[in-house]
Amino acid sequence: MTKSVLEAPPPRFSADEVATIAAALFGLEGRATDLGSERDQTFLIDDGGAGGVLKISNLGEEAAVLELETEAILHVARVDPELPVAHPRLALSDEYWPRYDGPDGPHYVRLSSPTARRTRASTWRCMASSTRQLGGSCSGISQPRPTCGRRSPPSSTPHGAGWSRTCLTATKSA
Repeated sequence: MTKSVLEAPPPRFSADEVATIAAALFGLEGRATDLGSERDQTFLIDDGGAGGVLKISNLGEEAAVLELETEAILHVARVDPELPVAHPRLALSDEYWPRYDGPDGPHYVRLSSPTARRTRASTWRCMASSTRQLGGSCSGISQPRPTCGRRSPPSSTPHGAGWSRTCLTATKSA
């Protein structure tokens, strides 16, 4: 039985192995630097040019989730090309999340364009601006009804705080 992303152990590839994976799957040759990640492995691939960010998913990741994430980012990029989001890049196999066989099984691998590096102050300004833009950019995306029956966080909770707990509680008791 496949474990969930919260239960499955993170992948454990070395930087050298990741550089080989980036070249084999995406044709991107360069030095891999671990960026850290809780459940996946994320690396900056420095090829001396634009490079990329390579993410290796853990074994619990589902293709449907990756498809949702990719389609959402591609939609935002189409609707608002000026919004600074990391754009997914196609693999040599013409797919966004090819699989790579690791010692513990096949992992989905994704490559995206790196976002510009910023100072802390400019990062906060960019996040505030991007958050405003993202709201408009996400128009036209339909979302399935959450299991708990709510389409949005309750208005009584600031910024949706506690909404996920409410949803999880309702789901567990159902």
